[in-house]
Amino acid sequence: MIIPNNAKNLKSDIVIGIDIAQDKFDIAITSEAADIQSFSNDGKGHKNFIKTIKKLKPKIVLMEATGKCETKLALALQKASIPFRVENPAKMRSFSKSMGIFEKTDKIDARIIALAGERLNLSAKKSKFNHKIILLKENIRTRFSLIEECIRFENIILRMIDDDLKMELLELCEKVLKARERIEEKIKVLIKSDEELLSRYNLLLTVPGIGFVTAATLIAECEELGETGRSQLAKLAGLAPLANDSGKTAGRRHIRGGRKNLRNALYMAMLATIKYNPKINSFYERLRSKGKPAKVAMIACARKMLSLLNAMFKLKKEWHEFANC
Repeated sequence: MIIPNNAKNLKSDIVIGIDIAQDKFDIAITSEAADIQSFSNDGKGHKNFIKTIKKLKPKIVLMEATGKCETKLALALQKASIPFRVENPAKMRSFSKSMGIFEKTDKIDARIIALAGERLNLSAKKSKFNHKIILLKENIRTRFSLIEECIRFENIILRMIDDDLKMELLELCEKVLKARERIEEKIKVLIKSDEELLSRYNLLLTVPGIGFVTAATLIAECEELGETGRSQLAKLAGLAPLANDSGKTAGRRHIRGGRKNLRNALYMAMLATIKYNPKINSFYERLRSKGKPAKVAMIACARKMLSLLNAMFKLKKEWHEFANC
């Protein structure tokens, strides 16, 4: 890679775009017209990449969230104190279309990401990658996957006529359930091993209707809790009804997008919360009395709960203190 002679003068403007895959990643620099270099997506490749770009002192290193292929590189950049941002791939695709670029290769994608960082004036995220949060997130998501796998096996077993094969699947399902139990124990150990995580976990457990699974999921999937506005938080969880108006037409609003695991955990928690939490129960009954369907009312309750939790974390008060404010 050619390092510009005036790198010192350009250091505040340089944006590095990364198109990352499982085995390697391609980089593009906004100050370079044609120079693109590839690195292996492993410890050695990360070290070589960081050594190269440190001379440039970039404003930001920008990459997409691509199924966790970017996690180790992001942690390496954080350790090296290089500003970076992991962006939503949908945002990058929309930017590419807006620029009239429809071709797609790794090198083109790297250039588009670099260009997006420059034109949209993106800056590094303030929140840091927490290694224990990443581990917690992996375990939480694996637990959900195992539950889904068990449900799939059970549905197959119900329609089977081969008894021997049925026994095989029942044994496999039993192993999956035991693996889930081991993961749940590991999740508890991870939370207890970090003072901040344990503090957040204990605070969430003070809320009637929130138990181990919901509390652990909120910690893993919603680091922004207590640090952002309620409207933004609702959008992050995919619980905000988004406008669909045009001209004189007022379209029906729907929830969409957001973090699926977070939304699912909150929705399922509402089954218990509506029953045991007086504050949420009264809100639910009020919505139902106005003719709102049960599912719509539950989603509204989940959104209200998230908003209340956000305020509770900002005030650093347990539920019984906060609910009576």
